[in-house]
Amino acid sequence: EGQLLALAAALRLAMIGVAEVQDMMAEVPYTDVDYRVFSEAAENVALGLSPYEGRTPLLEAEATRYRYTPLLAYILLPNIWLHRAWGKLLFSGLDLVAAVILRKWLHRFAGKDVATTKAALGLWLFNPFCFTISTRGSGESVVVVLLYSCFAELHMRRAWFTSGVLFGIAVHWRLYPIVYALPMVLELGRGNRGLWRLIHWYAVRLGVVAAATFVSLGALFFALYGWDFLEGSYLYHGRRSDPRHNFSIYFLPAALHLEGRFPDIVRWAAIPQLGLCVWTGWSAALHG
Repeated sequence: EGQLLALAAALRLAMIGVAEVQDMMAEVPYTDVDYRVFSEAAENVALGLSPYEGRTPLLEAEATRYRYTPLLAYILLPNIWLHRAWGKLLFSGLDLVAAVILRKWLHRFAGKDVATTKAALGLWLFNPFCFTISTRGSGESVVVVLLYSCFAELHMRRAWFTSGVLFGIAVHWRLYPIVYALPMVLELGRGNRGLWRLIHWYAVRLGVVAAATFVSLGALFFALYGWDFLEGSYLYHGRRSDPRHNFSIYFLPAALHLEGRFPDIVRWAAIPQLGLCVWTGWSAALHG
């Protein structure tokens, strides 16, 4: 398992090195344009400005404006102070942290099954999606580590307070982790029956801590950056029309709709996704 982690680290370092060369020499850069947006927002913060300030052409353009939590710009300040690859190293390092948490989880719940543990770690560490996303400069691994840590605290230590704080930060960072609330509440209500698996004291405490964390972060950044924060972090993402996510099953219908050649089914895309999350969360909690 240690060798897998070492190989995964070496792979990511090599990819970051390749990115530096390709970005300088090739017509098509390896680095995601969003990483440049993150870096320029971090530079805004370093200059004492809001990360949402349209100081550069990228930050001013509608398609590439900074629309994320200010926390992301804060943790990328070393991009300005140290080296532009800092964020890629951080995101790739968090890939490895997620693998360590996953290994602890598997040791706890997969017993002595070494083959299963190695296979699961390999699927995470050498998944092209994972190492490409991180080395191109996308920060998805931040949310992964927050959620993995949250679940580990909840399932392995029954630390509902820490789990609630981590969950609140994860939902602040990206709204979509809210879908995991149901299986978390059901897990805390293990041993209860019927609706009492949803309505119980542990669920209330977890919800209060998570909500307090989410609201506190939101209030802080609203006080600092006003409506720019709410618009960029949350409101925009509720109405955006973006057909460029090529790995989404809704990619083609979205692209065709923008050309007026297909009905707008994408606006309802969240309904089957939420339904699937509810069903799988309920089933897993009842039979897990």
